Amino acid sequence: MAQIDDLTAQFAASCEKSKEYPLTVLRTEVFGHTQKSLQTRLNQEGLFHSSQRLLYVRDLHDVATAFDKGRLLGSVEDIETLLDPEEKDPWWRFIFLHSKTSRDPLGCSKEQLALLLTYHQVMPSFLDLVFTFKARQRPLTYALFRHENYLDEGAPRLDLPCLGRSGIQVQHAFNLLTVEKSDLAGERNPWPLRHAALYHSLDLETGRAVYILLKGNGELARRIKDATDKNRHLRPDSPRTPEQSFIASLQVHLIMLEWSVEYWSEYIDSMEETLRSQSVEAKVAPVASVTSPIDLADSFHRRGSSFSRRGVSRITLSRQGTMQSTYSRPGTVSRGSQRESLPEVSSEPSTPQTPVTPTRSSSRSLSGFLRRASGGLDSRSTFVQGRDDITEEPNLLINQLEVLEDRFSFNELQRLSLTGDEIDRTILALEQSKDVVSQVEEQYRTVVASHAYKTLLNQEKCKTDVAVFFRRVNSILRDLDVHRRRLLDLSRTVANDKHMFESLSQHTSIQTSKAFQLVAQTSSDEMMKWTHKMHEIAVKTKQETLSMHVITIFTLIFLPGTFIATFFSSGVLHWDEDGNLGSEYLIRESAVRLFLSISLPMMAITIGGWALMYHSAKRWARRHARDLGVPEYADERGLSPSPPPPLPQQQNGDEKSRNGLGIM
Repeated sequence: MAQIDDLTAQFAASCEKSKEYPLTVLRTEVFGHTQKSLQTRLNQEGLFHSSQRLLYVRDLHDVATAFDKGRLLGSVEDIETLLDPEEKDPWWRFIFLHSKTSRDPLGCSKEQLALLLTYHQVMPSFLDLVFTFKARQRPLTYALFRHENYLDEGAPRLDLPCLGRSGIQVQHAFNLLTVEKSDLAGERNPWPLRHAALYHSLDLETGRAVYILLKGNGELARRIKDATDKNRHLRPDSPRTPEQSFIASLQVHLIMLEWSVEYWSEYIDSMEETLRSQSVEAKVAPVASVTSPIDLADSFHRRGSSFSRRGVSRITLSRQGTMQSTYSRPGTVSRGSQRESLPEVSSEPSTPQTPVTPTRSSSRSLSGFLRRASGGLDSRSTFVQGRDDITEEPNLLINQLEVLEDRFSFNELQRLSLTGDEIDRTILALEQSKDVVSQVEEQYRTVVASHAYKTLLNQEKCKTDVAVFFRRVNSILRDLDVHRRRLLDLSRTVANDKHMFESLSQHTSIQTSKAFQLVAQTSSDEMMKWTHKMHEIAVKTKQETLSMHVITIFTLIFLPGTFIATFFSSGVLHWDEDGNLGSEYLIRESAVRLFLSISLPMMAITIGGWALMYHSAKRWARRHARDLGVPEYADERGLSPSPPPPLPQQQNGDEKSRNGLGIM
């Protein structure tokens, strides 16, 4: 009796120091240094919401015929009012602690949680599951199981008769991972990973039970409430016996275990539908016909030879894009309502049909680059020669290459990689949930085989329900194993598709490189022909230049004589009638003045006109070159004129370059 009074006093003292939880737990298998570590982690930021309160309690008392309506515990005072140390614990107590989502802090304060856990003497290792609920960017990907049973004859006792506790206790906690369809507007993944944690304590002698459920929403709380209204083992009118409490605990655990396996099938079905369709498209795509090097090279030549000798006018037409760039969960492809497509394919490989002309706008694709390489053409451009209503037909082969590139682009490979990572995470989550379910089964097999169970409970009353529980747990494990195998198959499908995409990309690159080589070889042959022609022109020019040199030399030889003969025959000089060279001659001054007055102005006008035309043409050339941004040529003296002033944008770029190099 003295020992019981001492334990009661210790319990009252621990409740007064509840803020020091888990150091306030009177009986535990956890080491003291681990308790201090857990206490430090309990004080970390991001674990409890600053203002939101989502802590509810629902009790069934000894003589009550129905559960109470439940109440919201918004403050520590509300909890102190609920926990009366002068009264016994309720027969069953359900504590529901929620958060806004599974990645948000808990909807209570640290003081509230510490007081609740201290009063019910919850094992310290339960905090490992509490810590999974905090502000985080990515979903939780691990599951844990913790237990501390006191069922053996030599187990330490914690008798608190005033609260209806004998100390013979089944105690465990665990969390489970599953996928749930999201109904949140801001959730990008329609099937995110969700988790829930459950703590359970059952006194096998008195039959009193405590459940603490942690979840991001009220789904499990609603299911448990519905079960307490309809399930014969959980209804308030069921007998108040330890056997009935034990059977009811099995039902509560089944509710949570079956929740963990409920949505996997629907999630995997949606993933399979998306991945299978994409996989078939990749396997029957007309890669060989679209990426034939000879056909591509021939197409480039046809496009390049379509230029008019007199020039063409290029009119760029804009095409409306139909690709939508929204992020969805891995495994789901978001495309436009009117997507360009390769030939329609069935589930069985067949000969691909002719692809239709694409309508997406792409300026940096490989096929666009190939067009520019084939003559500066683009599939988005229309060339008009002579008249605006005469347009060139689009190149079907290049359009097919564009569609192929769009369908199996690097973005698709990234999507497959993200899908593969997501599937690997879900496999990991499913495997850990399966391990936890197995540990729950093992826990109850241990309880059934324990000394306390055999001596305190009527095994015949529990035998049927225990067998049903184990059978349903085995069914859950088999379902999880089936879902795991399906996910592994999806993972292999994604790996094969990634390999297919990589092989397709490599094959396309190799084929286009071969096409480039063929185009380069053809261009080289044509350049050789032009080189020979230019050589012939150079030889002819050299011959003509030699002839001009000969003509120039003879002109220079006869030019002085021609000038003298012309001057003498002009009548400026007057000879005797006999024409004797030795005779005297007369210079007619009036004739000389007339000759000079006409010749010199004509010479000046000719030279001046030439100089004016030369400088005017030179100024026009400089101004035109400045407008076009073309560097000017050197003049006849080999000197380049001063460069035009740089544009403002160019000056800013030069200043940034000098600053980057440390030049002031």
